Amino acid sequence: MLLGLVSRDGQPQLVLRRPIPPDTWLHDSELLVPSGQDLPVADIEKELSSRADSIYRELEETGWISPRRYYRLGRAAGTTPGASFADFRTRLAGRFTSVPGRKFKRIYDRCDDRSCNLAMLKRAARLYYRESDRYLQTDLEEYLLVGTLTGVRADHERTPEQDLVFDNCGSADYFEGHGLRALTTKSPEDYLSAYDSASTEVCFTLNPDKVRSLRRLMLVWHSKERVPKGLSLTGFEDPNGVWSKGYHSELRDPPGFATGQLFSSYIDITQETRFGRYRLAVTEEDDSGGLLVLRAIVPIFGKSDGARRDPLFSLVQEVNASMPYGEGVGRLPPEVPVSVESAVRYLLSAESAHCGNYSFVFASRLQPNTSWTIFGLQSFDGRAHHAVVEVQDGQSLRTFDPTLGVVYNCGIEPLIDGSCDYDDYLSGNLHPAFNRYFGVRLLYGARILSVYESLADFL
Repeated sequence: MLLGLVSRDGQPQLVLRRPIPPDTWLHDSELLVPSGQDLPVADIEKELSSRADSIYRELEETGWISPRRYYRLGRAAGTTPGASFADFRTRLAGRFTSVPGRKFKRIYDRCDDRSCNLAMLKRAARLYYRESDRYLQTDLEEYLLVGTLTGVRADHERTPEQDLVFDNCGSADYFEGHGLRALTTKSPEDYLSAYDSASTEVCFTLNPDKVRSLRRLMLVWHSKERVPKGLSLTGFEDPNGVWSKGYHSELRDPPGFATGQLFSSYIDITQETRFGRYRLAVTEEDDSGGLLVLRAIVPIFGKSDGARRDPLFSLVQEVNASMPYGEGVGRLPPEVPVSVESAVRYLLSAESAHCGNYSFVFASRLQPNTSWTIFGLQSFDGRAHHAVVEVQDGQSLRTFDPTLGVVYNCGIEPLIDGSCDYDDYLSGNLHPAFNRYFGVRLLYGARILSVYESLADFL
């Protein structure tokens, strides 16, 4: 398959697919195909330009391109030979795999051939480009496809304003261009260091309109040996245009954990903090040389001041912290008695736990009369499998993910059909390496593979 990029003044850049035979080679200005009938590159350029004309006309007339219209344009160009519309929609959905992409697709799916809220759709496209520019990696085809479907130009949506901005506190060397979710990769080992400061401190400032309660600070170190023995975290407020200290905490020998080849630490914030600026500093020199050498720094903010008074949120945090994540336990050994109590004791003592193990332990600790259901899920593209627990909490259904330590304030059905607000969640321990199991990326359009309504079903 050949991908062609087409640009026109004042229009979004398009990415167009053009089928070519396997084992095709480019030689000078021609594509050499196995059949011997060579394809001049100039002819392909004309073909792609003609297809682009059709797309630009559609955008000018209607303001967007519906899935069916996009399918027909592809059929006319011969890019979807023999594919049914249902197959085409499935493949189209598979093009949106990032978190911003899944958010955009959720809004795009609300449109049909007869009507579409264009203001909402174009707002979703603009939000996509603003969020995507904060990521270390972006899929080019997904990036350009958003503009193709909506007519929104990516270069018009870039903005220097960010919810969170790191700076050098006047002394560190900082590599710019990486935001909160810089660790959104397949694994932590894929992460290219965005933060490597040969200094004793680092600062970050929040957008004044987005000041939230800081719950935890995750630090991904250059190596275990470079973890300093003493750290301090200071919060500053800006009532009169001058930063003044309002919070200070010191930590000796910060605890850490290994994830693959990386070593990370958490700093928990023990009191409610809502400051616009924070400084993390080394307070005691050791083998690290007094330097703060980090691969990443990830502030984790709370979504609700009442989270700590939420008993179920406390429970999901407790279970999350009780077991190390890993391969987990598939089947209980024969010597373990077949009972819930014995299974829980064994899981808590195991070397690692997977999502099903976390869900089992969490459900076992709910009050006896609580109504709950464990769902085994598969992401829309089949790349991720996960388990969560839906709980009847008073008059509301809520969904709990003890593997990630996350609570969604809606049931599983709205999480899957997209009617849930994915940003309405509580979290105190969301490791960026688990982003593929989190929020809209996993849950929107997910398939339910298994349902458990009693712990006996697991045994």
